[in-house]
Amino acid sequence: MQKSTTFNWSVEKLLDAIFEAGFMYLLKGSLFLDELEKYDRQSKAMRREDRRQEY
Repeated sequence: MQKSTTFNWSVEKLLDAIFEAGFMYLLKGSLFLDELEKYDRQSKAMRREDRRQEY
């Protein structure tokens, strides 16, 4: 009985660690994509300003 309880506890901890790592990976990926989108918008705005100054 004790081994079964210990095994279930360790599987639960393992699944929690996997879930947490996956969540953190997705969160960091989302933040990276947000920064990339922000940089893209800024660079497009700068190009529009450069085109206006040329005319």
